[in-house]
Amino acid sequence: MRIKLLVTALLFHNGLLMAQDSEMDDMWGEQKVQQMDAPKERADLFSNGNYAMFVHWGLYSNIANKWKDSTYYGISEWIMHPRRAGIPVGEYMEQSKLFNPIEFDAREVAKLAKDAGMKYIVITSKHHDGFAMYDSKVNDFNIVDATPYAKDPMKELAQACKEFGLGFGFYYSHNQDWSFPGGNGGPTINEKGKEVGFDFYFKNKCLPQVKEIVTKYGDIDLVWFDTPGDMEKQYVEKLIDVVRKHQPNAMISGRVGHGLGDYQSLGDMNIPVKNLSGLW
Repeated sequence: MRIKLLVTALLFHNGLLMAQDSEMDDMWGEQKVQQMDAPKERADLFSNGNYAMFVHWGLYSNIANKWKDSTYYGISEWIMHPRRAGIPVGEYMEQSKLFNPIEFDAREVAKLAKDAGMKYIVITSKHHDGFAMYDSKVNDFNIVDATPYAKDPMKELAQACKEFGLGFGFYYSHNQDWSFPGGNGGPTINEKGKEVGFDFYFKNKCLPQVKEIVTKYGDIDLVWFDTPGDMEKQYVEKLIDVVRKHQPNAMISGRVGHGLGDYQSLGDMNIPVKNLSGLW
């Protein structure tokens, strides 16, 4: 009887995951790309040394999947989303006052990656929650202006990577922003009470923040965009132009959308069942 119940539970769980995966697939957008004639400097680190550290770090890390006496299992960076805890924007933003990672040691992180044989580190500059983990002058919902920590850990990590001979890259959620007006999944009314759309978010936060991350931290080896969904091609092209202008040797993830990235990026934890041509 116990075995039967266990099998039933597993089948239900797997069916639920498959349904969720179908919904998530829509977020990846069109990312099938051909192997590009990218400069050797751009492709080498990715194709020949593709063992790296990928870090998700933000306010959700401090929440640690626990909200109002409930524990939410799964990816912690989605804790704010209605499908998880459904945390209102104002309440979530208040969490920044409790975020004070005083034990962060950039050199320790870089050394760990180096000792493990990794070639580069990619870390979240802004995830879907809209909180910037660097000193953004574009929006004050960031680790310097909104938290008691009041320092830029990304600057320290970029310097540590250079010291240890590691590449460095940023993750940036370019389509979803759950706390800024106009961002996908975010508020639709701005601070003046006016209804706004995606263009407002893109021009006032997304594009200028991407310019910040590719101009303030030295050489960047990878810009890892995520979940383009149905984002219009014109916006994707503008982001690519900014990256190419300031970081011509940086790889751009396939999840930038519309097949315009440097390599194909599959869904989360998705392993292909056959060989893929080109970089992936």
